[in-house]
Amino acid sequence: MKRVAVVLALLVVAGLGLALSGFLADFAALGTAVSPALIVHRVALLAALGVVATGRAAADRPVAVAGLLAWAVGLALPLADVI
Repeated sequence: MKRVAVVLALLVVAGLGLALSGFLADFAALGTAVSPALIVHRVALLAALGVVATGRAAADRPVAVAGLLAWAVGLALPLADVI
């Protein structure tokens, strides 16, 4: 069961990582520089969603809740003008 959870979490992170590379390609096509803080923020959100996927795939509620909290904090930081 844990192997399946790890594989599913890796698939989620890989898929979202592909979306991140598309995001960077959009900036490159526009000729706009990407802020390092923005890249760190997106990678942190990617990691948080990976934790959510791991928690859900392993049916481990505390891990899934921790991932959701990390994701919510990551989404709230730009709204609070921290990032």
